Amino acid sequence: MGKLDGEKMNFQPVNRHMLIEPIEIADAAESQVLLPEDYKPSDERYKLCKVVKVAADCTEQVAPNILAIVNASMIEEIRVLDNRFFLVLENHIMGVVGD
Repeated sequence: MGKLDGEKMNFQPVNRHMLIEPIEIADAAESQVLLPEDYKPSDERYKLCKVVKVAADCTEQVAPNILAIVNASMIEEIRVLDNRFFLVLENHIMGVVGD
């Protein structure tokens, strides 16, 4: 059974979904991710996200702890009690960002 009363829930995505953390400019600066000077978050069609967990039936092309470019309009926000989760289907990952 899930945790209640404000405790952080553990969420495991299924059906080719990925649990992601959208990265905002302030978050990117804190995590020392280098972004192009002309990078604009929020109103953009694509969003930089950190992949947190992937469903067991996802391909091996995208793994946890990588940075990915995601079609922003396809990000689903789910609220359960005091918890927020952001999910995207694996086919809405446009690419990965690395060194």
